[in-house]
Amino acid sequence: MQAAEARLAAKFAGPVRTVLKVFHWAGIVALVLAVLMAVFTVLGPDRYFAPERFASSSFTFELNGLVRYRVDTAKIDPARGVREVFQGIAAAAIVYLLFFIFIVLRLRQVMDTVASGNPFHPGNPKRVRDIGAAVIAGGFIFPAANSWVAVKMISTFSLAGFSVTYSPDVELAFIGFLLTVLAAVFAYGCYLQQEMDQTV
Repeated sequence: MQAAEARLAAKFAGPVRTVLKVFHWAGIVALVLAVLMAVFTVLGPDRYFAPERFASSSFTFELNGLVRYRVDTAKIDPARGVREVFQGIAAAAIVYLLFFIFIVLRLRQVMDTVASGNPFHPGNPKRVRDIGAAVIAGGFIFPAANSWVAVKMISTFSLAGFSVTYSPDVELAFIGFLLTVLAAVFAYGCYLQQEMDQTV
């Protein structure tokens, strides 16, 4: 990589690294809150999940941003309340946040090497490969988490005629596959950089 290009990449990586650092810590804070919410949904008193507490609230299903269905809170089973719905939401949030934190952490590590003027650091191919693997896994796990929340809502609100079908996010999995290919290209670039450094 030419010196001018390396300086430009390092200059660009600095602000990106700062933004990623903010996202990383924000994700950790959100994860702590989601875990606390999950604990409360398990151990919290029943009165906080009683149907009458949500009589004026609005629960909705949203299908791919195209169709929105408002759930009638009057259909909540008094014996069950909405505890299971919030448990499902908390569990899904934890899953999403774990993936988010992991990916942002790996991106930060890559940006650290770019900002220091060493984009072909030997550890970067594995970091990009880790991101690709996480995105591929997310293509299968995220729809499962969404389906879990939907199942809890259907059973809690006794919604007749609704069923849940699981379908992996093929587009997300394909993006992850492209990232793993990019990691292989990165590894070859690191090899060439090492050969060049040894020659010089």
